[in-house]
Amino acid sequence: MGTINSKLLYKDQEYHPSNPLSDSSMFEFPTGDGALWGQVMRPDGSFGSSRPCVIFLHGFPGGNRNDDFAHALCRVGCVVLILHHRGAWGSPGTYLVSNCIEDIKALAEYVRGEEFVNKYLVAPEKIYLFGHSMGGNNALNAGKELPWLRGIMIMAPYDSTCYIRSGEPERLKDLLNDGARFLNCDGAEALFADIFQHAENWSFVNTASLLKEQNLLILSGSYDDVAPEKDMVLPLWNELESYQTHAIHRHFSYPAGHALMGCRTNVLEDMVSFLEATL
Repeated sequence: MGTINSKLLYKDQEYHPSNPLSDSSMFEFPTGDGALWGQVMRPDGSFGSSRPCVIFLHGFPGGNRNDDFAHALCRVGCVVLILHHRGAWGSPGTYLVSNCIEDIKALAEYVRGEEFVNKYLVAPEKIYLFGHSMGGNNALNAGKELPWLRGIMIMAPYDSTCYIRSGEPERLKDLLNDGARFLNCDGAEALFADIFQHAENWSFVNTASLLKEQNLLILSGSYDDVAPEKDMVLPLWNELESYQTHAIHRHFSYPAGHALMGCRTNVLEDMVSFLEATL
């Protein structure tokens, strides 16, 4: 077992009384500020044990959980863990990008541990991160320190350091000002200071050398004016392409904006194809 069934991408599994039902439950994970809350979705019993697990990381401030992708990946056989970061969507604590990255690293280690593996029948060597927007930033910068991950998938990734390094910090500050009001945080200036402090380390281009041996899927929109491809995706992709590696690196660009609306079935099919190639 441990494989996925892409035939179920758009079709529910036929019910058999002998198989435990697919279902979801709330999830709580302790952190330094209390606990992260979230949701665990598990496929039905026909998939047996050794299931892949995909950890979903929302963007800033978290307006899109990509539940359509989560349900589809669960349907084809993945355990899906949807995380609510500190200070977002009810999780206690203070929202900072650095907190998000540290929590992802701790959570990923927990997911491959005995307690989670036994409860959800997960294969500890088949853990993936999926991050949208700022979640893509967080997935890359947590994932570069987790070489055992089976893969990282990022959608419309937002390089939080891009406009600091290009001498246009006000573009980042405008985004932080808009989003901070939805978060439990110490304000946009504290968010900016956190990113500024880590600008060199969190730069997408600078992560490439640490991710060159990692399976990586990049999904971006050619009309994205929040995380423009030319500024935030192509520099990373070009740097990755310069390395000789056996890892699977794929980049798909769609005629879409930041949420990749209008292309989501194509995006989902490319995600499942990536999973099949890397499992």
